[in-house]
Amino acid sequence: MSRFQPPATHDGLVNAEFNQLEEILSTQPFKFLVGPDLKAAFIHRGLVSQLSAPLRALTTGDMKESHEGCVTWDDVDEDVFARFAQFAYTGAYANFEPTDNPDATEESSKRELTARVVEKMVERISTPHSPQASNRLPIPPPAPFFNAEALTFPSIWYNTQPTPTLDPNEQNKAFRLPYSLVSYFDASMAWSTRGGDHSAWCGHLQPQAQPSGRRIRARATQKRKLESVSCNCGSQNPGAPSDKKRNFIADSFVLQDDPAVGGNITTAASKEGCNFENVFVGHARVWVFADRYVIPSLMDLAGLRLRRELSNWTITAETFVEQFGGLVRYVYDGNTFPGCQLRLIVTQFAACVVEDVCELEDWPSLFNEVPDFAAELISQMRYRIV
Repeated sequence: MSRFQPPATHDGLVNAEFNQLEEILSTQPFKFLVGPDLKAAFIHRGLVSQLSAPLRALTTGDMKESHEGCVTWDDVDEDVFARFAQFAYTGAYANFEPTDNPDATEESSKRELTARVVEKMVERISTPHSPQASNRLPIPPPAPFFNAEALTFPSIWYNTQPTPTLDPNEQNKAFRLPYSLVSYFDASMAWSTRGGDHSAWCGHLQPQAQPSGRRIRARATQKRKLESVSCNCGSQNPGAPSDKKRNFIADSFVLQDDPAVGGNITTAASKEGCNFENVFVGHARVWVFADRYVIPSLMDLAGLRLRRELSNWTITAETFVEQFGGLVRYVYDGNTFPGCQLRLIVTQFAACVVEDVCELEDWPSLFNEVPDFAAELISQMRYRIV
């Protein structure tokens, strides 16, 4: 008999043929005793056994639990199990809700300011053709470190009339906290494709003269520093967006977002003045559960959901370390292993914003508290700045 291979994706009963549905529902329910209170819950064996080899052995194999039709999962949180059960039947799971932030008034004002700045910068480019495209620029096909200058968009997507050069003051606001990865990416695309002449801004590009008097391609003349990463060309133009930062955000987050992933987005864009640590850690807990029972389809879904939440989260100096730090502590507190998908998501996100958060008061403390995170972040920074 061939070795069991779990499916790459799982739709539950949503797209099941009638005969498949009848077969699954005719299987006996399997009993789970969940959490410290051993709360009883039931899922059809036919569904659970499809998700992974360990669950197949648990529910239909020769294990004691299979014969008894019951297993005790006292170390699994009830809210995680509920989402596991929902995923088994539907292929998706409910969002985690953020908690109220009592100090949200100033945060909300900053978000609104950022939203107005970004909207002004992209309004001459983006024309809505669908709800998903109402406030987003056209995104190129997935490709590592694509060249924005090579992108061409149909004329229907933008106004063909000449666009005035963007105000440097407004530009500076769009690329400094508070921002989200999505807002930074959109504003950076707007700047580079409609009003951003990088060579005109860059103070480090010095043309070299040849004896014949011909000019050759300008090149950087100073060594890049960490503080200059967001500018690509140094601190002489702190308002310019970074091409490498934009490309890293696109490759790690924006182009990774799958519109087919189920569930509504819970982000700072839709929930003002909230603490999102519970949302981030919630998806991480689902990933850890899925990893324990080798459910690749649920691991991928939880990873995509976490990427989406992080990329839409409006980062502020006041809340970043507290909320993101909670995710870092959970991920690195014995719940994951080096090189896993979850650690990659966390370190890639930190690498996207590190130059804007490295001087925050509690950021060094987080490094000291979680040294493995610091080491893996340094590794990610190599991919971004080289």
